[in-house]
Amino acid sequence: MRLRAPSVEVPVGIADWDRLVEAARKSADLRLRIVASIDGLEDRGGVYSSHEVIPLETLVEQARGSTDPMVLSMLVGRCSESAKPPRCDTQDLAERWTVADTQNQKAWLTLAAVLQQKGDLPAARAAFERASRASTWHEHNDDIARVIAATIPRTWPPLARMHGLEAALGIAAARNISPSPFSYLTQQCKDPSMRAQCGQILETMFRDGNDLFSLSISSKVAAIAHIPDETVKMRLQKFNATYWAVVDEAESTVSEPMEAADVARAVARLEERIAFGEMRYGQRVLERSGVAEADAASRFASRRAARQSAATQPR
Repeated sequence: MRLRAPSVEVPVGIADWDRLVEAARKSADLRLRIVASIDGLEDRGGVYSSHEVIPLETLVEQARGSTDPMVLSMLVGRCSESAKPPRCDTQDLAERWTVADTQNQKAWLTLAAVLQQKGDLPAARAAFERASRASTWHEHNDDIARVIAATIPRTWPPLARMHGLEAALGIAAARNISPSPFSYLTQQCKDPSMRAQCGQILETMFRDGNDLFSLSISSKVAAIAHIPDETVKMRLQKFNATYWAVVDEAESTVSEPMEAADVARAVARLEERIAFGEMRYGQRVLERSGVAEADAASRFASRRAARQSAATQPR
């Protein structure tokens, strides 16, 4: 995903967004340089960013001594999908991530996926078993979004700030890519001999995960791992209810054209979502709604069924 400038309709344009991105590229904060320097601004009406993009290999070199888990998680993901320049060693980055954040199951699963890709299956299995003994699950999507959002000036007009915060969430989701840890987890959970280890990871992921994607994975893979049906149903209900709350809240602030009050509500919603993360934000929204979790899950299921039905209707 490329860095998107705010909509051309808002009173902050390409030049303002470009200056923001360039400041990030020159920042002393390596996290900002990584976020801002991998892609250029997306073409909007023939206008491109005029600034040089820092090569991925240079960023990896600059991170040589880093012990920042967020830096390492971003780089291992980007290196895994690059042409792998000589000093972009995904295994080294993943191993350093496990050292920097040794109780993070996602770091160990990422290392396992990297080792599997390299064909070292025994080492991959050992990393998976180590993941099952780790005590936390932590993604960095929230951290990335907060870092980006902190650079968006509060002096920008509300509509421009709204677009900037939306971009922060989108960029964070695209930047935090790891080399198939979820695919590796799903594969291991199909192995009956790994059932106990898989259950440990899924339990921690469900407890600590703060984005809907991880919660969805932990819910769906639980069935593969032969987790008791009642537990699977409980996790799916939580996912469906939280998803309903997030979507319902977002849609409630949408109107055409947007009035000033609509924009203010959208900005407040986005700021809260970035501050608390997707799952915790969704739970806060659900609590404010006064809708019981089971009812919210039912509403989500009904909405999804209606949309699926509409999509299959002949036009």
